[in-house]
Amino acid sequence: MKRTPFSVVSVIVLLSFLLLSVPVQAVTILYDAIDLSDDLSEDLWRYDYYVSEYPAEVNHGFTIYFDRDSYSNLTPITTLNLNWDVLVTQPDPNLPGDGMYDALALSNEATLRQAFTVQFVWLGSGAPGSQEFELYQLPGDGSIRNEGWGWTTPRSSSVPEPGTLSLLAVGLYGLSRLRKRRIAFHPFSATE
Repeated sequence: MKRTPFSVVSVIVLLSFLLLSVPVQAVTILYDAIDLSDDLSEDLWRYDYYVSEYPAEVNHGFTIYFDRDSYSNLTPITTLNLNWDVLVTQPDPNLPGDGMYDALALSNEATLRQAFTVQFVWLGSGAPGSQEFELYQLPGDGSIRNEGWGWTTPRSSSVPEPGTLSLLAVGLYGLSRLRKRRIAFHPFSATE
């Protein structure tokens, strides 16, 4: 049986980890979750969102989802500039349907330099966390082209990036292969 050289296997494993760790898109939506003074026994919060690396071109948009069981009374406090069409729908557990903050660029001059804010009533326990978001394009033929998705990330997050995890995995794989190689070529046999 012909063995594949160690270096070829290592390159294949390394490329696999690197390809798996590449994000679907470079767009990041960061947030700060701020606890507000409560009113009428409701747990009021707000998200301040910061969007980066977004191709703010006409007919490109993004949607941030608010789980129907965790959020209610979505209220946009500050919105994007006039080059954006913003739509907010309320979560409805009776439909059931999640709430959403949707923003569609109306021109190529649409910018995301400033943060935008959404206030809400938090129905969950603890503090609100990450939310799913989608990126899309309206190509003009009546369809919607999905351009990716992701999860909002807290601005103070210490979660390692996918690249860090893939490098760690490749290093551990390499060490295990090196250890197996040393055991296989050890000059002393256990039968002596």
